[in-house]
Amino acid sequence: MQQSSFEVAVDRSSQHSFVTVSQHYLNSVLRPLYGGRLPPAVPLRITGQSGNDIYVGCLTDRPHARSKFVLLFPLALCYDHGLSEGELVECVPLSNAPRATKVLVAPLTVDDSEVVEQNALRIESLLLRQVQVVFPSMIISVSIFPGVPAKVIVTNIECGDPQEKLRSGCATMHEGTHFVIATRVRREATGGAAGGAAAPPLWAFVRGRPARGAADSSDAAVVRVRSVTAGKYHWKNGTVLGALDCATVATLDKQDLTPGFLRAYLKQVTVVVTDADDGEAADAAEEDVCVMDSLSQATNLLLTPHGLDSSAATAGSARPRSSNALLSPFSAVALHAVAQVHGRVAEDLHRHLVAALQQSTMPRFVNLHQNNVLLCGGKGFGKSTVVRAVLDTLPDVHTVTIECGKTKSFSADIARALTECVLCKPAVLVLENFDSIAPAQQEGHVAATSAMTQATLEATLTRFCYQLSVRPRGAVVLVATCSSRDAVHEALRSAYCFRQVLTLEALNRSSRTVLLGQLFPHAPCEDVMATTALMDNYTPFDVKQLASRMRAKLAAEPALSLRECAEACVASFTPLAHTGINFLKGEKVSWESIGGLEEAKKTLYNTLVLPIKYPQLFARLPLKTRSGILLYGPSGCGKTFILESLVNAENLHCIVINGPEVFGKYIGQSEQKIRDVFERAQAAAPCVVFFDEFDSVAPQRGADDSGVTDRVVNQLLCYLDGVEGRKDVFVVAASSRPDLIDAALLRPGRLDKAVVCPVPSEDDRVAILRSLLSKTSAQFSEEDLRQVARRTVNWTPADLSAMVSSANTLVSMRFMDRLAKQADGGTSSIRGGGTATDGEDGFVIAGLGDGVTHEKVGDALKQLSLAARGATAAAASNEAAFAAEQMSMDDLWASVEATRPSLSVKDIQKHERIHALFSKGKSAPPPTPPGSRLVTR
Repeated sequence: MQQSSFEVAVDRSSQHSFVTVSQHYLNSVLRPLYGGRLPPAVPLRITGQSGNDIYVGCLTDRPHARSKFVLLFPLALCYDHGLSEGELVECVPLSNAPRATKVLVAPLTVDDSEVVEQNALRIESLLLRQVQVVFPSMIISVSIFPGVPAKVIVTNIECGDPQEKLRSGCATMHEGTHFVIATRVRREATGGAAGGAAAPPLWAFVRGRPARGAADSSDAAVVRVRSVTAGKYHWKNGTVLGALDCATVATLDKQDLTPGFLRAYLKQVTVVVTDADDGEAADAAEEDVCVMDSLSQATNLLLTPHGLDSSAATAGSARPRSSNALLSPFSAVALHAVAQVHGRVAEDLHRHLVAALQQSTMPRFVNLHQNNVLLCGGKGFGKSTVVRAVLDTLPDVHTVTIECGKTKSFSADIARALTECVLCKPAVLVLENFDSIAPAQQEGHVAATSAMTQATLEATLTRFCYQLSVRPRGAVVLVATCSSRDAVHEALRSAYCFRQVLTLEALNRSSRTVLLGQLFPHAPCEDVMATTALMDNYTPFDVKQLASRMRAKLAAEPALSLRECAEACVASFTPLAHTGINFLKGEKVSWESIGGLEEAKKTLYNTLVLPIKYPQLFARLPLKTRSGILLYGPSGCGKTFILESLVNAENLHCIVINGPEVFGKYIGQSEQKIRDVFERAQAAAPCVVFFDEFDSVAPQRGADDSGVTDRVVNQLLCYLDGVEGRKDVFVVAASSRPDLIDAALLRPGRLDKAVVCPVPSEDDRVAILRSLLSKTSAQFSEEDLRQVARRTVNWTPADLSAMVSSANTLVSMRFMDRLAKQADGGTSSIRGGGTATDGEDGFVIAGLGDGVTHEKVGDALKQLSLAARGATAAAASNEAAFAAEQMSMDDLWASVEATRPSLSVKDIQKHERIHALFSKGKSAPPPTPPGSRLVTR
């Protein structure tokens, strides 16, 4: 399949109206299409980014030497068709275009009429030489003489039968084609009234629509109408009118249409009558509709005979002052692309607006005041994008947008917006962030919405829109966006104010894949899927921001793949949902380097990692998977360490909650903290919530006289297995006393997996010692490690870590002692080998002598460090001495003798009795009455 996307390049030296292509395109596309016999010029259909089709002639005898996917346009041709250099266009060759026998062209503007009339024969000769392909409403620039340009527009094309006119597509020129220049338009427009043959032009209110393609600055003062509309108001080609955009009246302090106001704000326009059925004229197909290039969106126009003051009302006349709250219309976004990402919400909103705006022709008894829409969605969910995409499909609808969070005078802004809507209806009033101006009333807080603001909003949502909608010609619909329906004031979120409430859900993995595919259409599917897996819980705003970073990085490093670029960008990117959340971060270690705890590692991996890595697989399971784990065991046995290692090794999101920080001194504050924890976790899903010292958070209910812990336990029960779901939120609790935890939390569906972290066995201690000593340069045999393991029976991993740390300290002290002896000639010892004074601060260190204070110790150690790091021979010998100073078995035995284990035999027996309750064929202990505890001794 041949590539059809080309880049536009501009040739500023050419005076003709032909494009040129590369030799590769000639050989691979054009020659096979014409059977090897290429005509001198072939027609091409060009589709720009605006979606409009234009037709140009391509020279086949002079290919350019640029890239093979470049179209070389003359400057005038680019300017006439609204193309810009570097723009990407679609190019399709045509082989069966009809031949034109007669082409009628007319001056584009009144100013061109005089030049065209005086040089009609020369223009016809130039057009026959410079133009090969024509189409209806085609604009052609002609350079009559150096410095004397003119523009003409194609008004009629005949292909054989004079009664049949070309309505769409294009036609090619040949030797028998005649160009006819209409030169009497200006005479008819100016002299008809004097002779009594034509009536004077009339004023009218018409619906103005913007041009579909890119606006041409030279056509900004042209209004295109159908012949039916022109005949109704006695307008002709070249008639000069004054145009007033009714939207400008809404920004005036005093809305009086005085002659002085009209002289200041009327814009001079020229009428162009056309009956073409494609392009811009298709928008003017119905009566009382016109097309203007200078309009940014649909509006109502007052067109009046321009007899007030032609000199004052030019195309560049002053505009009325703008309002900061009234924003410009949105940029174009394809509705089908948005619907692929957001599902049915965009389609439902489009269907509702179309039905509401078409109800303006219904009788007055039809209920029209309930057409308002409330669009809900979190921050960055794409509410504005959905509204923008829907309104782009309604070109005849005027749009006014108010950013509620930024306006300072809401009442005045809403009044101006409603005035503009009624003057330009059918119209849609968009209130962005509606909950910021009308928030829900919080219990115990001062009223957030004043009575005046609430009354204004109620009138806007109920009475004003109803009264405006029952007027003739169009309706007014209000669309408000907010974070959620509950965030809006109670009086303003009922069905009486908003007929329909639509909710944008968070993106799932498939919708994020679709969005990434739209942002990177040429990327391999495998890279897009892998990139999507890195963006769990990303909003559309996050995805677009990250895609912008990725494009910049790919431009700087083209060798990177999309997945590699995404991994680098995600590492430094914080999505909106993660803002203000402190996740567990630590040293990233491999999962295999953790010694012992094999059963706990397996359970954690299967319960946490697999559902997060393969969500689509687990979503197909018919039953709900377990997502709550209780890690219990003696203190120091690695309950917290194993989870921290898992989180950092697998890059999981984890929120750590320590037991005492849950409770607050105010009533209801503790339960609110629990709710906040799960809300943050749900916002960052998939996420792990880790409760350390869980027995202090959720003890047995009834054991506390204050009732605070009872309310906390009840709140936990609601989130763990209640009405409120916790999708993709996993809960892990750690406790050294599971017998103190409320039994209801340990039943199936909650923390139903109880995993023991026992005192390590001899083999586990060997594995732990091997992992700890691998971080040092010491080399110990397997037998050495086993001897140490036999001497450390009933030692916890924390005890073993402290023992290895003490041995490492002995090595460091020994090395520093050696450096001190070298510094003072071998007379001092860093471990007290010298003579100390009787004073409290006096001691001997590193050869500094007697009477040294603490303030001088740091300076001495800095000098020793500099001597060890220097490049001299002495420093090199010190480094060699440090390398030779390694940990030995003597250091380990000394540390074993100096370290006291944290668990006694009695403590271990108590934990074994607790473990026996959890290992009798059930994952949870037997139920206990409120206020009682499990019997452990």
